[in-house]
This record gives sequence, structure tokens and C-alpha cells, in this order.
Amino acid sequence: MTAFAVLAAGGLISWVIRVAFITLVPSSRFPSVVRRAIEGIGPAAMAALIATELAHQVQAGGTQAAAAPGAALIAGMVAWRTNRPSLTVVVGIAAFWLIGSIV
Repeated sequence: MTAFAVLAAGGLISWVIRVAFITLVPSSRFPSVVRRAIEGIGPAAMAALIATELAHQVQAGGTQAAAAPGAALIAGMVAWRTNRPSLTVVVGIAAFWLIGSIV
């Protein structure tokens, strides 16, 4: 079996499990505690992706090593104060460019 076939089969199985779970189990059957916990999955996954990229940037060194954590901190403060994802992304990118050009 080729590597592509293994990856395609794994992706198909993963997709079928997710679709089956979403379509067969209505959200009204979950307790309120579980529904509130599910709301945090997206932000937690995004935070994990960002933390991984920041760690990679810091390990790589160079000018981006100083710019990435600073921009993430600024973007995090904007997200916390405004709850607007588009504004957070714009301010984070601008802060990254600005800090990168200064350092």
C-alpha cells in the first residue's frame, strides 16, 4: 500500500467519524457543561498552533525571534479587549512588521 493510499484512507476515516458524530448526535442531548466545554475547543486549538509557531520562531533566532512574541502579546491584548478576530489579526501582523523593522 502506498503512502498516499494510507493517508487518504486515514483522512476518509477521520472525516466519516466527524460527520457521523455531528449528524447523529444532536447538541441538545449534551449536558450544558459539555456544550460550554465544546465552545472552547476552537480557541484552544488556535492557541496551540500559535504557541507552537512562536516556539519555533524563538528557536530559529534572528530578528523574528524578538518580533514574534512581542506581536503575539500585542495581538493577545487586542483580542482580549475587543473580541474582534479580524482586528486582532490586522494589529498582530502590523505589530510583527513594526517590531521586525525596529529590531
